[in-house]
Amino acid sequence: MGQWYTYHRLKDDSAQVTTIQDRVTGQLVGAVVLAVNAEELVNDLTEVITNHKRPEEAFNWVPIYPSVASDLGYFYH
Repeated sequence: MGQWYTYHRLKDDSAQVTTIQDRVTGQLVGAVVLAVNAEELVNDLTEVITNHKRPEEAFNWVPIYPSVASDLGYFYH
């Protein structure tokens, strides 16, 4: 994640996220974040997990830019 726009801008080259996905549905079911502003990304990922969003729904979400949430598209590219 250190190369994502937000973390590159914040000079947090060691930012990391570990995600857990359901093998059948591809839905995100868990995540661990180690980064400067981890609380923001955890909140965004909690929204995806709580609402059982499929990967394509999460990819089509348009958050405020620039923000950590706007970087979530990198997961699906």
